Amino acid sequence: MGGSLSWDIVSEATLRSLSLGLTVALLSGVLGCAFAWLLSRTDLPTGRYLRSLLAVPYAIPCYLLGMAWIVLGNPTVGALKDFLPSQGVYGFWGIALVETSVAFTFVYLEMKAGFDRMDPALEEAARMSGATPSQTFFRISLPLLWPSLVNGMVLAFLYMFSSFGVPALLGLPVKEHTLTTLIYSQFKLGGLAGLQSGLY
Repeated sequence: MGGSLSWDIVSEATLRSLSLGLTVALLSGVLGCAFAWLLSRTDLPTGRYLRSLLAVPYAIPCYLLGMAWIVLGNPTVGALKDFLPSQGVYGFWGIALVETSVAFTFVYLEMKAGFDRMDPALEEAARMSGATPSQTFFRISLPLLWPSLVNGMVLAFLYMFSSFGVPALLGLPVKEHTLTTLIYSQFKLGGLAGLQSGLY
């Protein structure tokens, strides 16, 4: 394995991996927290079915998710091409969208367990004192469930940071590498020299 790998390529892939990890963690935090609150503190008529449905992403391999979104978001023939940017589902935001559709379940399950353990009398006392539902959530529930939220978001970050399937399917066609796809390309193209000459 000859040649030297450009630090620009490595730093770019590292920055993209970190940015994707943080983006997916934040989106998963919002989405997972919202679902956990809805299913724990409201009387949704379809709540029982949603609880089971939200566990489904764990059973779907990431490659299948990536291929399904390629069919939907292909910029030329995809079913959703009119609602997506010019490059369709490929690239940074496509990867973030697909990974969030799985990673939010980490936050959801952590927060759901936290809501189930928390004494609802605390929230009831706040409501009886005149607090609105949003005030009750941000001043009572969220401070108590902060560790659960952070745990779920860290898991979502690590899931994205170590992911290969979706970044390969949605990032490689537009030459947007993460660390995992960069390592794959290094071996595929014949080491450091092949990587440096073949990426651009």
